[in-house]
Amino acid sequence: MNISGKIKFFCLSSGSDSNCFYLGVKDYGILIDAGLGVRKTIERLSRNGVSIDSIKAIFITHDHIDHVRAVASLGERRGIPVFATEGTIRGINN
Repeated sequence: MNISGKIKFFCLSSGSDSNCFYLGVKDYGILIDAGLGVRKTIERLSRNGVSIDSIKAIFITHDHIDHVRAVASLGERRGIPVFATEGTIRGINN
């Protein structure tokens, strides 16, 4: 795994309806929150030269829908590990 290179940080979406940020290098990155739908997430990553296949983890800040909308699809269906506090995970699962 190559994690060297210039670090990128950009906003895929920020607002009351969806929140999602990217942090990473060319072939390795993370998402901070997953409030966008999967198709929009993939599209906006691609617009910035990032493949969804390079996402190695998702960090969830809290359990509001505008932060977790796509977490199940990205986490379970795409096999991306999800990290959050125990309380946030309980909130997502309720």
